[in-house]
Amino acid sequence: MVQVRKLIAVELIYLGPKIVFAEYGFAVLVGTAIGILSLRVGLLRTHLLWQVLLGIYLLFLALTYAVLLWLAIAMAHRGDACEEIADELPRRTCYVPKVPQAIALDSRSSRRTAGRAPATLTRYPIASTGAISDPSCLSAPSRQER
Repeated sequence: MVQVRKLIAVELIYLGPKIVFAEYGFAVLVGTAIGILSLRVGLLRTHLLWQVLLGIYLLFLALTYAVLLWLAIAMAHRGDACEEIADELPRRTCYVPKVPQAIALDSRSSRRTAGRAPATLTRYPIASTGAISDPSCLSAPSRQER
């Protein structure tokens, strides 16, 4: 079964609260608006069943995202996202390709790297991504602490 609280906690930690709130808020607003428009057109103008069903589906989808938004705001306000997924984080580092982001995002990079060996992977602490508001639960111990 999907554990919604852990899903929200992972998104809050790795993406940051601003992106998560924007994602869920956008889904609530757009889903509600298009759902109402679809219901209105289906009930008042065309009388087509598929438009009514689409409107109902989109409204329920917007309701689901409203609940997720509410849980994300509550979790970010309490600041317990790290405790929510503490048992799910056995490793404290992630592997990131040792390639500048400009090259990774460039669509022509595949042509330039054709025939070369893949980039090596380097271990970086997860907290170095900058998306984590409280990196204390994820930061790798320094060499002095080991």
